[in-house]
Amino acid sequence: MEQLKPSNFTILQQCAELLDLCAGTEERRAEIARKMEAISLHMDRLRSAVASLPGIAISQLDQKKVLAECQQDLEESLTELAEYGQDYAEYEATYQRQHTTNVTLTNAAASATTSAQDGMNAIASEMDGYITTTLDVEDAPIFSLDTVQFQVPNKIISLAVSNDVLVLVIEGAKILRIKLQEAHNIIEADVPVAPTTLRACNVFLDPTGRHLLLSTPQGENFYYYEGWDHAKPLSKFKNMEITAVAWNGFVVENAALLPYPTLSTSATADVAVAEQPGALALTEFHILLQYSDRVCALNMLNSKLVYEHEVAPGSPDELLMGLTVDETKRTFWLHSPANIFELVVTDEDRDIWNIYLSRRKFEAALQHCYNDAQRDTVLRAQAELLFAEGDYVGSAECFARTTVSFEEAVLRFMEIKDNKVMRSYLLSKLATLKKQDRTQITLLVMWLIEIYLSSIGSIDAKIASTGAAAASTSATQINAISKTESSDGSVPGDVPLSTVTALEKEKSEVQSELYSLVEEYKSSVDSSTTYQLAESHGRRDFWLYYASLCGDYERIVDYWMEKEEYIRAIEVLGHHGSPEMFYRYAPALMSTEPVALVEVLMRQPNLTPNKLIPALMRYEHNDVSGADNQSIRYLRFCIQKQMCRDPIVYNYYLTLLAKDSTSADESELMTFLTTYGKGMLYDPDYALRMCKRYGRIQSCVHLYSLLKLHEDAVDLALKQGDIELAQIHAERPEDDKLCKRLWLKIARHAIQAKEPASEVMELVRRSNRLGVEDILPFFPDFTRVDDFKDDICVALEDYESQIQDLRGEMDEATRTAEAMQRDMTGLKSRFAILSTEESCQVCGKPLWLRQFYVFPCQHSFHGDCLTRRVVGCCNRVQRRRIQELQTQMVDITKQRRQLKLTPLVRSRTSDKASAENDEQLEQQLRRARQQLNSLVAGECVLCGESMIKSIAEPLVNMDDLGTPASVADDSWSI
Repeated sequence: MEQLKPSNFTILQQCAELLDLCAGTEERRAEIARKMEAISLHMDRLRSAVASLPGIAISQLDQKKVLAECQQDLEESLTELAEYGQDYAEYEATYQRQHTTNVTLTNAAASATTSAQDGMNAIASEMDGYITTTLDVEDAPIFSLDTVQFQVPNKIISLAVSNDVLVLVIEGAKILRIKLQEAHNIIEADVPVAPTTLRACNVFLDPTGRHLLLSTPQGENFYYYEGWDHAKPLSKFKNMEITAVAWNGFVVENAALLPYPTLSTSATADVAVAEQPGALALTEFHILLQYSDRVCALNMLNSKLVYEHEVAPGSPDELLMGLTVDETKRTFWLHSPANIFELVVTDEDRDIWNIYLSRRKFEAALQHCYNDAQRDTVLRAQAELLFAEGDYVGSAECFARTTVSFEEAVLRFMEIKDNKVMRSYLLSKLATLKKQDRTQITLLVMWLIEIYLSSIGSIDAKIASTGAAAASTSATQINAISKTESSDGSVPGDVPLSTVTALEKEKSEVQSELYSLVEEYKSSVDSSTTYQLAESHGRRDFWLYYASLCGDYERIVDYWMEKEEYIRAIEVLGHHGSPEMFYRYAPALMSTEPVALVEVLMRQPNLTPNKLIPALMRYEHNDVSGADNQSIRYLRFCIQKQMCRDPIVYNYYLTLLAKDSTSADESELMTFLTTYGKGMLYDPDYALRMCKRYGRIQSCVHLYSLLKLHEDAVDLALKQGDIELAQIHAERPEDDKLCKRLWLKIARHAIQAKEPASEVMELVRRSNRLGVEDILPFFPDFTRVDDFKDDICVALEDYESQIQDLRGEMDEATRTAEAMQRDMTGLKSRFAILSTEESCQVCGKPLWLRQFYVFPCQHSFHGDCLTRRVVGCCNRVQRRRIQELQTQMVDITKQRRQLKLTPLVRSRTSDKASAENDEQLEQQLRRARQQLNSLVAGECVLCGESMIKSIAEPLVNMDDLGTPASVADDSWSI
């Protein structure tokens, strides 16, 4: 294993060199060198301890990270030392300039010591994450006495420190005020007394370090405030010596008398003497005692002397005069007439845990442990003590928090054969595991489940045995025992009810613990093993709880279905069922608990109704019970409330209605057919088959009419003798002829059914389409007409009125025809007057050059120009017809020309035939010209309908814009 190289710590030498520059005396250099040597020794021991660890790979220690952090800490220490060196130079300059005493504290060395110690702590912290053992490295002393390097200009009379402010009263009636954080800034003030008279005094500094009280044995008192150049006398306290001031007092409780420690007269003397200290102060766990030549620390818990440091004075000026405490910063100061000392307290509670451990105060010891090794020692001792005292549950909880191997602890507690103890140990051990220890967590949880189930089974057995014992007590025994009943009401030999109650309470608590455990570690529980454990112990209640906790509701439903507890299965489905679960269990539940199931189904908005049809088909409606058909009830809800539009659902709902309806009451079926038939949400052909199968005549008639089979609808209604239904559907067709034919069928059926003539005539009048003459052929030949004589007369009068109306219409038609004839005759003689300068409206050339057309609107066109214009704006069929007529006229003209060019010598017969052919061709030409004129000259192209239709066409044809010779192109040019 590669060791931490000493070269990585050479920066300590740089620190020592810089300290030599800062130190002004041989004594300071020696002290700093001693401390740096202690730091180096500390680091060398740490390196040796790390190097001696077997089996630890370099990657585990992460050496680079450790060295980097150590290097960083030491570099920070070097920076601080440099800053203090600069401050020291400033102090010296100030001293030479002001001829006063300046202060240089040894904070630089202390800072270097602290930084180096922090570096070691960082290394130990990094290694603590990988090494599960302790390093036997000597700790720094709890108490150390440091001399403050301050050249006092005169003897010190008194000293006070508060809030990092140090105040000295020196001979010559001077006050020196020093802020320890700004040691170069010394404030000097005078005490208004004769310099030779101030030889002793008491000084009191408030917690803020700003207010100072000074009292002399002669009864003179003074007040000094920060920044004043002299103190002010307190005349009201004249002739009173102040010996104590309580700025913020506190009460000491549980006081106890401790003897003064026995001290040796010198460091080498064997004779012990008892001396009364000059002053004392309290830390958290120690009492500081100040003697004239030494300072001691006494542990308040065990009254042992833990620290003794001899000042070794060389003259009376070196005797210690007082002990002062900075209550704000918790620092401790001593002084002699010539020197100032700081008593540095470092981790004074590091050994307190051991003292509490020796007193068996384990909780207090745990609170003062510094590392895992100390905590492990305390917990082991506590666990062993509790085990010896028989408190196995408490011992188990403590053992779980120690480094004692799991196997050793388990074997130890298994010998006790108490599930409660084992539960306690496993639960405590489980709490110490981390999230990444998944395998260990799963194993412990499954073991705990097994123990809990076994405990519950044992409690159940006790309850059963207790109940059996109570039940087996015969009435005779009860009577005999009642005679010896004790005064408190108990009966000898009887089983007290409190025992059963206690057992039930214990069972409830164990179950609650089990459920809490499974809920907390749900992700670590193995499902299959848990189900097997629950079944092997017969704990179906836990089985159901765990399934519910995991959301495995299918298992729960299967369980209740197996137990034939269908209502409970439906309740589980209602609260936690998915659509797939409903589709799976609905068939069985519909045949057992249809009402409850339908209630739940109607509360599920995410179901697809057509997937539930197989379940609805399993349902058999019992008419005897008088309850509603639950299948119809659910499908009605889907259609009316959920607005289902699935044709399958509608068809099955129709089937159920057809099956459930009666011949006397088809109201619900008819309502359904009428309401949803317009949108064809059901199949009318299928509906007609179902209605025929179950004999729903009224519905069949309606469906015939819906399918436009009106004659079949009327025939079926008449076949059933329902004339009123036939009349309703006879009015459904839109064709009047069909309606009349249907009414004739109804009338014929009524006559053949030998209905009274009055009812038949009422039927005729109701139809508004039939007359007496229409139904007379249906009556037998010897039918008396007396019953409908009046109707016949009315009919004849109606015919007479109709004849008169027709005669008037004929006369009006004759007059109209004569007027049209006159108009046509006038058209032949119609003319228009044109000037000789009239031009064509299309080409602009004179109109007389060739054949032309003139319209009543006075627009005139050449025949060919008008034809081209009409051909350009007419449709394809008209354009083709115009071209055919033009071709036909050209062909006829050629044929007539050929007839005229035949030889002049021909017979009379041939001349006659030629004349007939020419006459036929002329007639054909005339007809073709008339047709062409009707197409071309039917209306004016400039003010007729064709011009109105062309309003949406562009003014300039895009095809003409690209032609250079285009007129349109020239007309739009600028």
